Amino acid sequence: MRTWLVALALLFFSTSISAQSDEGEIQLPKEIMQEVVARILSDKFKSAESPKTVELYDEGLRWEWLPSIKNVFFVLVSKDEIESREIEVHFFKSKARRDKKGEVFIDFGFGNPFCFASGSTWSYPEKKGPASLRAFNGGWGTGCGHGSGS
Repeated sequence: MRTWLVALALLFFSTSISAQSDEGEIQLPKEIMQEVVARILSDKFKSAESPKTVELYDEGLRWEWLPSIKNVFFVLVSKDEIESREIEVHFFKSKARRDKKGEVFIDFGFGNPFCFASGSTWSYPEKKGPASLRAFNGGWGTGCGHGSGS
């Protein structure tokens, strides 16, 4: 009987540890990220009457993932170009997040990806996949600054 209790306790303990290890920052597979990028950009940028250029930070993006939208022209911009031109761009945060329930969260924003920026969060249940992607209620913001440390 004692052996069964120990085995059951070990099984429970190892299951909770593995479930916890699935939380936090994750790197989405390229196939999933391609769908996420196309869906979010298509939602955020509608066809325009006159040509419009949208600068996107190139980290983690591929040209072929960008949707074709009438009169909207996406331009991928490097970190060096953002810093040298001191420009604000649209960008996806480099890592997605997963919560305990298996919900995946992706952040998309505008500003300086290395300093002041704000944006929206998108999510989908991991089991259903990005076809169920939707805007999450609320937003996020980042800042930069220097403190004295005291």
